[in-house]
This record gives sequence, C-alpha cells and structure tokens, in this order.
Amino acid sequence: MFRLLTLSAAVVLATTANASADVVFGAGSVQTGPVTTAPNVNLLNSGSSAGAQFINAFNTPGNNNVFTGQANNFNAVGSALMSTYGMNGGGQVAATYNGLPVVAVFAVQGTAPSAAFFSITSGTVALYTVPSIASYNQFDPTTFGTAGPAIATFTLRAGEKSTDAPPGSGIFNLTAGQYNQNSINLVVNAANQGFTLFNEAFNPNFWNDANNPTNLQEGVGVRTDESLIAATSANTANLLTPTGLATLNTIFNTLLPGASPFGFATNTGGIGNSGGPASDFNPSSASSGGAAPNTADTVFTIGATFGHFRVEPITTVPEPMTLAVFGGLMGAAGLVYRKRRITKVLA
Repeated sequence: MFRLLTLSAAVVLATTANASADVVFGAGSVQTGPVTTAPNVNLLNSGSSAGAQFINAFNTPGNNNVFTGQANNFNAVGSALMSTYGMNGGGQVAATYNGLPVVAVFAVQGTAPSAAFFSITSGTVALYTVPSIASYNQFDPTTFGTAGPAIATFTLRAGEKSTDAPPGSGIFNLTAGQYNQNSINLVVNAANQGFTLFNEAFNPNFWNDANNPTNLQEGVGVRTDESLIAATSANTANLLTPTGLATLNTIFNTLLPGASPFGFATNTGGIGNSGGPASDFNPSSASSGGAAPNTADTVFTIGATFGHFRVEPITTVPEPMTLAVFGGLMGAAGLVYRKRRITKVLA
C-alpha cells in the first residue's frame, strides 16, 4: 500500500500545473515628497488630452514613410501631465511631489499588425517633476522634466489576469490578453484605447499597497485614451528641430537603452512628407475623423489613468487527469490492502 501511495504522490507532483499568477489592484499610499505621503490612493489621473504621443514607424512596407495599414514596427515617446491622486471611496488631491506638478514620460516599442491594432513589446514609464503647470508643453519634449532625476520608473510586464475589487477603482478587471495593446475605437477610428501593465523598477516604494503585508511584487496598470491630431507648424515647432529630435532620442535611449540603433528617429523630414528613410519622423497632417494618415508617423493626444497592483503568489493545482490517476491509484491501494487483510484473517 505504501508503495502505491508513494507512486500516486509522485504522479501528482510530476503532473501538477502551475496556475497563472493574478495581479490584484487596490489602494495604497503615494509619496508626495521624500518624507510625505497621500494615503488610500487607488488612481493617478491625467486629463484626457493633457499629454501627447509621437509615433515613428521605422520599417514601413515599401521604400518610404507611407502609411499602408500593414504591419509596422514603431518607436513612441510621449508624456502626460498628471492632475490628481484619486482616493478610494471618492475625492481627489493634487498630483504633486515636493509641491511640484508630476509628469509621466514614456518610451515604448512595438508592432502594428494592422491599422487597427498596436501591440507593445517593451516600454518604460518614468515620473518627473516640472517647475509649474505653465512650464509644461506636451508638444515640446524639452519641457518634460527629464533633465532632472526621476521620482520612480516602471517597466513593461507581460499581460496577466487582473482583479480590481474594492479598494481598487473597478476599471482593471481584465484578462491577460487585454493588456499591452491599443485598439481603435469602433465608432471613431482615429481614437485608440488600451491597457498596459508595468512592474515597479526605480523607487519601488513610490506607491505601496496597503494590503501587502508580505511585500509581494507590485506595479501599475495604465489605461490610455488617444486621439489622432493633424501635425501643424504650431504643434511640431519644437519637434522637427535638431534640439527637439535630440531630446526625443535622449528620452527614448534613457528609458529603453539599446532598443533601437538610432533611438527614436534618425531625422525629421517634415509634416506630411512621405519621402526619405522610414526611420525618419515625418508626422502626418491627417486628423481624427478625416482621411487616413498620409505618412507612417503620427501625433496623438493622450490621457492616462494609473492603478496600482500587487502580484498574488503562484499556486499549483492538480490537472484533471492527475486527479483521475491519483483517485485510481488510491482505489487500487485500498483493494490491495483489503485483500491482504482478508487473507491474513483467513489464515
């Protein structure tokens, strides 16, 4: 009997399946300075158009910077001015650090399998401060605060099932496959929405889950809302210059070192210019509701909502076949035991 029990236990151990780890969103304390915090925060919010994203598709099909709606690889850099920390149960406090406004700056890389879908394969988000709201210009990368030290950084995490029950915000109840991608709005095809997961990196104590006494891994989920806008001489005046391009490249290379041999872009070719190498940044002059972009590169407004999660421990559960085998072996063990006992009694 004991040999059969040992065998059945070995079968169970050999064929158990690891259950996917879930991420659980909740509330926690956020650093508002080196020694001050805001408690009970479950959201970090920006205005819906308080930021901008610049996308450079660097290996478009064909020879030029032409938007074709086919698969592309892309680099993107952008930022969003954060407005408030949302409190569990309602209410807001200003999103500041040391009394200064906070800006989320990001660099991501990914693929666009179609004109309707963007998949993010690597990325980093960093939080910085700026001297004032008036000093920040979402279309001027030199104003993003990146010359100073980062408050905290977060790096891309693979999508996982998430649960967002109280004290969470309730907006991050998603499957693994719904993360790390942006898709077009079904009604307004120049507007995109998406969710992304990031692990804590630099300064992991920036946002601490109040229900994480065992120091489980933590991170943030980010919901983004974007709208395509026409590139104009006004909103690209600080982008299509040597200084603007150098700043975009510095941000990209700092947040994603080694991801691209040329950083964000090799050069700037002008608004609506479909000529030159695909690695140039030539923003389209198309806008939401209008025609398709006339170049492969685009400018979007962007708004962001951050939630905070902890990672639940990975558990192992027997597969259904394992349970069947285990039950069969246990039954066999019982029959052998009873047969041996009856034999001994008769003897």
